[in-house]
Amino acid sequence: MSSASPTSVGDVEVLIAASRKDRVQDRQGLAEAAGLKPMVLDIESHASRLAMSRIIKALPNEGKDALVALFEIGADTTSLKVLRDDEMLYDRDQAFGGAQLTQLISRQYGFSFEEAELKKLGGDYPRTTSRRSSARSSTACHRRSAVPCSTSSPARRTTRSTT
Repeated sequence: MSSASPTSVGDVEVLIAASRKDRVQDRQGLAEAAGLKPMVLDIESHASRLAMSRIIKALPNEGKDALVALFEIGADTTSLKVLRDDEMLYDRDQAFGGAQLTQLISRQYGFSFEEAELKKLGGDYPRTTSRRSSARSSTACHRRSAVPCSTSSPARRTTRSTT
């Protein structure tokens, strides 16, 4: 990738990216196993930037002055990128992804990891707190405060004695 430098006339910015051949071949093999014929393999950050530029061009007025955010949720990492007029304003990765969400669903509802993954992908998990987790919250609440607190309300209040 090269482009005219915004700072000096005649200068060219060049970006070089390298990857181990076996990693490229692994990804190419995965694409082919899925019935795809890869034409170009790109590094993740550039691929997402290219995807964003395509989305922006499809917006009204080609996204001029629009704030555009892209969330990428992977197995272990969630990324957030925010652009305006082809300028990256914010780019952060958080160490939380789909695998952690599956683990939380598994713990919350008592499913195996595999069951939790299937329910997550299908959106087929209980929407209310299970009795098991409710009892756990109630026990923890009683241990922490001198006065029993209710677990039925979203905000728990505890009263502490000052005497």
